[in-house]
Amino acid sequence: MSLTIESDLKEILTRLEQKIDNVSKDVNDLKVSVAETRAELKGDIKALNEKVDGLSKRLDTT
Repeated sequence: MSLTIESDLKEILTRLEQKIDNVSKDVNDLKVSVAETRAELKGDIKALNEKVDGLSKRLDTT
């Protein structure tokens, strides 16, 4: 009877390890996605700041 319990525990642990590996991969993918989004936002913010500066200069000259 204990042999069956050990086999079941091994199977359960194997499945848990696989699920943990999948969650870890998902977390890493999310980290990469967040980093890419941050980079895009920084670029967008820089472009908007340049446009605002250009508009401010045009308003100052009028």
